[in-house]
Amino acid sequence: MIGRSGMAGCILAAVLAAMAWMPDALAGITPEEFEDRLAHAEHLNVTAPWQESSAVMDELEPYLDQATGNQYARFRLLEARNRALDGDLPQGLAILERLFDEPLDLEYRVRALQRAVNLATLARRYETAFAHLSQALELVQELGSDFQSSMLHSNAAYIYAQVGEIERAVDYGELSTSQADADGDLRARCIAYQRLGYVYKVKGAAEESRDRYRRALALCQESDDDLIAGVAGYGLADLLREQEEFERSEALFDESMERIEQTGYRSGMAEARLYRARLHKAREEYGEAEAMLNLALDQLEANEVWEYLAEAHEMLAGIARDRGQTDLALEHFQAHSDARERFLDMDRSRHLAFLQVEFDTQSRDQELALLREQAAVRSLEEESSRQQARFRYFGYIMASILVIVLGLLLRNAIKERQHFRRLSRRDGLTKLNNHTRFFELAVPAFEQAQREGRSYTLVLGDIDHFKQVNDRHGHLAGDEVLRQVASHLQAIFDRHGILGRIGGEEFAVALPDWTEEQACELVNQARDRLKESRIGKYQVVVSMSFGVAAAREETGLGELREQADLALYRAKNAGRNRVVMAHA
Repeated sequence: MIGRSGMAGCILAAVLAAMAWMPDALAGITPEEFEDRLAHAEHLNVTAPWQESSAVMDELEPYLDQATGNQYARFRLLEARNRALDGDLPQGLAILERLFDEPLDLEYRVRALQRAVNLATLARRYETAFAHLSQALELVQELGSDFQSSMLHSNAAYIYAQVGEIERAVDYGELSTSQADADGDLRARCIAYQRLGYVYKVKGAAEESRDRYRRALALCQESDDDLIAGVAGYGLADLLREQEEFERSEALFDESMERIEQTGYRSGMAEARLYRARLHKAREEYGEAEAMLNLALDQLEANEVWEYLAEAHEMLAGIARDRGQTDLALEHFQAHSDARERFLDMDRSRHLAFLQVEFDTQSRDQELALLREQAAVRSLEEESSRQQARFRYFGYIMASILVIVLGLLLRNAIKERQHFRRLSRRDGLTKLNNHTRFFELAVPAFEQAQREGRSYTLVLGDIDHFKQVNDRHGHLAGDEVLRQVASHLQAIFDRHGILGRIGGEEFAVALPDWTEEQACELVNQARDRLKESRIGKYQVVVSMSFGVAAAREETGLGELREQADLALYRAKNAGRNRVVMAHA
C-alpha cells in the first residue's frame, strides 16, 4: 500500500514526465499554470517531506518574474519554511526579512510576520520574535481573520511560555484554540492545540497538557500534517515519561519520530531524540540513551539550543562516569558547563528582550494616549470658544491636568528604561560589572593613566577547583560560591578600582595608581579573607589564584591582560592558592 509521501512522489514524477514532452510550455508559463504548481508545492509542504515541495519550487523559480505579488509572497514563505525544516533557521529568517521590503498585501504581511515570529523563537532570537509579534498583532486586527489571529496567538502562547510568562501564555493559547475552532481550519486547530499542550506542560498542569496534546494529534492526523503531529506526539510521549507510563511513552515515541523523520525536520528530530534519551535514562537503558544523545548533539549545537545541549552533555557525562570513562566524563562535564553558561547569557537576553518590548509597548500606548488627549484639548478649545467663559476655563484646567499626568507617566517610563539598561551591564548572579562593562570602564582608565604617566595594574583571579564544587555539591552551591567570592572581592577592591566578573569563575580588577607590589598587598588581603570564610550550608572552603601585571610605557591593555593571564597560569601550575606577579 502506497503511503501519502510515496503517492505525492508518484504524482510529482508524473507531472515532471508530462513536462518533459512539452518543451513549448516551458518557454513561458501562464498565471493559471504557475498557480496550479504553486498550490501543489504548498500541499506537498504540509503532507510530504519538504524536499518534494522544494523540487517543485525549483521548477517554478525561473518564472518568478511572471508571478503576481501574492504568488511571489507565497513562494518565499514556502522557501523560508523549507530552509527552517532543513535546519537552517538563519537563512529562513533572512528570506523573510527580504520579503518584508516588498509591497505585500496585508494578509501576506501578517503571514510573513507570523512565520518570522516562529523561526526567530526557534532560533532563540527573542528580541526579533517579540518585535515581529507586536507588529503582527497590530496588523491582524485590521485583517479581521480568525485563522491568522489563531496562528499569531498560538505563536504568542509559545514565546511567552519560553520567557516564563506562563499565565499570559495560557491566555493566548486558550484564545488561539477558540479562534481556530471558530474558523474551522483543521491545520490551524492542530497547531493551536499542540502549542497549548506545550504551554500546560511547562506550567506543570499534566492533565490539561495531556488533553490538548491528544486533541492536537487527532486534528493533525485528520489534516495530514505529519510534522505537527510528530511534534505533538513526542511532546505527549515526554509527558507520559514524566508520569512513568514508560510503555505508552515508548510506543508514542516510535510513531512520532517516524513522522518527523519522514518530513525531514532536522531540528524537531534532534529535540525528539533528546526527549527519548530521557526515557531511556529513566529505564536505565544507558546505551540507548547515549546513542540518541550523540545523534542529537550536532543539530542542537547548530541551532544554539543551549539548555538542551547542556542537558545532553550532562546525561552523557553521567553515563561515562558510571562506566569509569573518566576522560570522556570530564569532556562532557566541560561541554555541559560551557553550554549552561551560554544558556544563562541567552536567558538574561531573553528576559531583557521581553522587558524591552513591554517597555516599548507601554511607551507607545502612552504616546498615543498623549496624542489623543492633545487632540481632545484642541477640540475642547474650539468648543469652548462657543461656550461660556466658565466652561472654557474648566476645559483648560482638565487638559492641563491630563498633560501633566501623561508627562509624569512618560518620565517614569524613561526612568524604567534607564534601569533596564543598567541591569544589562551587570552580571546577573554576582551583581558585578559583566565582561563587556568591565572593559568599557577599564580601557579609558588605562589610556588616561598612560597619558599622564601614572601606575596602572591589572589583577586576574580564578577560583581554584570550582568545577569540583559544582560536581560535588551541585550548581546551586556553585552559584552561592560565586556570589560570596564576589562579595569578599568587593569588600577589598571596590573602593580602589574597577571590579568585574569576566568569565565563569574568573574575576578581574583594574587598579589605576597602584603598583604591582601594592596590588599584591590588596590581593593577599582578599586571600586571607577567603581563607577564613566557609560558604553555604556545605561549608565550602574556597581559595583563589591570582595573576598581577603592572603597565609599562609600551604596554597596551590587551598585552597587559595577556601578561596577567600568564601570571595566573603560573600561579595555577605552581599549586594554586597563590599570587604571581608578571614582572617578578
